[in-house]
Amino acid sequence: MGTRGGRLTAAIVGLAGAVCLAPASAGAYSYVQMAGEPGDFISQGQSLRATTRERPPFDNWSSAGELRMRVNGESQQPWYIVQFTAPEGEALQVGRTYANAQRSGYADPGRAGLYVQYDGRACNKVSGSFRVLDMVAGPDNKVIRFRVTFEQHCEEAAPALRGEAVLNYPEDGSDPLAPPPAAPGTGAPRDVTRPGLSRFGLSRSVFRAARSGPALAVRRPAVGTKLRFRLSEAATVRLAVQRRVKTRRGGRRWKTLKGSATLAGRVGANAFTFRGRLAGRRLAAGRYRLLARAQDPSRNRSKLHSVRFRVVR
Repeated sequence: MGTRGGRLTAAIVGLAGAVCLAPASAGAYSYVQMAGEPGDFISQGQSLRATTRERPPFDNWSSAGELRMRVNGESQQPWYIVQFTAPEGEALQVGRTYANAQRSGYADPGRAGLYVQYDGRACNKVSGSFRVLDMVAGPDNKVIRFRVTFEQHCEEAAPALRGEAVLNYPEDGSDPLAPPPAAPGTGAPRDVTRPGLSRFGLSRSVFRAARSGPALAVRRPAVGTKLRFRLSEAATVRLAVQRRVKTRRGGRRWKTLKGSATLAGRVGANAFTFRGRLAGRRLAAGRYRLLARAQDPSRNRSKLHSVRFRVVR
């Protein structure tokens, strides 16, 4: 198990002997999804997702003070481990946001713990926050269902890793990504405010596409263009590309290309380098437009934005 900086984090897996192993129940839906900003060590700037529809049941070691889940890496698939810990001596509370979290197992007194591992990559020093949206305990007081959103920064670096961990949501046909309803009698309103996506544009509209590498990057290369936008709240921004093509009757239309890219956006100004690539392929010379829509954790979506560009040889 590798970590940044070379130190091992075996202590996290070693905790397994202290609690009861409870695999995810049949007929329930579990998943881990996360998206890292370019430069994030854990995700390598990618959008990642694992579900029980693709993997064996997730392993669950959870209690009132700690939510911990592991996604098995069978068939050469990578491992995921997520861990959310209440401050020492406390129980986790539904609806509470735990800010200023540190690495689980090494947090200062009064601080909550957070830990995310993917494909053997882990952080020696962690900062971030998480929010417990739902948590249900079974007859033995072991947590059998939970839903948590999180943001983690590795080694105090600026790039963020944002995501969500869900364990054992019923597969009854309802949307597992929908936010849980407010508790009866609380009168807590559901977030229905759309995220605001604005000032969406490119630093240059004519550029060359990169021959290899990812679609997005932090540092500005000799190819591509700088993508800039602003968000009213933290949200996931999905990008798609359409190409201007001829019709059979000699007209023009926009054709949506296969593939998309996802960005973990933060409140305020955001900037990424778009390298003229999509779905692992270089865009051919031609005229295009880049489409963007933001979605917050409550699944509210912004208006669709677009900007035109041209790829040259």
